[in-house]
Amino acid sequence: MLEDKELLRSATVSNLPLSSLAVLPGSKVVLVGSWDNNMYTYSVEYGAVTNSHYAHDSSVTSLCWRENTLATGSWDSTVKVWQLDFDLSVSKPSVPVLVCELDHDNEVTCLDIDRSVARLVSGVVDGFVAIWTVPDGYKEFEYQAHNDAVNAVLFSPDGAQVCSCGGDGVVKLFEVETKTEVIFKRSLDIFRCMTWSGDHLMLGSESGNLCVWNCSTLLEVFCVDSQNGPITCLDVSGDGKVVVTGSKEKALMIWTLS
Repeated sequence: MLEDKELLRSATVSNLPLSSLAVLPGSKVVLVGSWDNNMYTYSVEYGAVTNSHYAHDSSVTSLCWRENTLATGSWDSTVKVWQLDFDLSVSKPSVPVLVCELDHDNEVTCLDIDRSVARLVSGVVDGFVAIWTVPDGYKEFEYQAHNDAVNAVLFSPDGAQVCSCGGDGVVKLFEVETKTEVIFKRSLDIFRCMTWSGDHLMLGSESGNLCVWNCSTLLEVFCVDSQNGPITCLDVSGDGKVVVTGSKEKALMIWTLS
């Protein structure tokens, strides 16, 4: 459990805050987005940055990798979809190749790709959330989810729902097919990022708390203090044994779960 966390390593990846990350299969490679407009490849095995790529004309605010498809969002009001192949045997991803670009009316703050790599969801600074099809980049619909910036969006494992959290302190579950809100929860803490961990939702907050909620009811299971300032991004390995968090203090922290 997270209460028995063990810190494996902490590293500085960029001179500016880290915004987003994704743990690739095998838990030895982490993709990291930064406010310096770049995305980085970090090797857990070697404890070093192995590659960097200029991704956007402004800060990279979000990224998601799914089945050799990488999506990056930015304050330049675009989402870029890339082909990024990953060979587990060599533990190194290929050079990203741009597939399409999704234009937004406002700065993109967050995004996610569903497990089938058929849809992409993005959130922007004015509280709107949009659903797109990939790789053609067609916008299906959008809706007003929050009264402040959307901090994070996340497809449920079956792709049927979208969970979002915003600067207004609200966390919501939204049904994609029926286009209806199913759960609304207001929190005293502002959550900056979230990811699924089995049957639970793991959230990182402005106050530095790492919380675990029941994914169907949005009720808190437990919460721990990361003691490293606001958590700006997080991800969990496929086997659920490794959690990686990034902070506003530019630190990348890697934890093991028992």
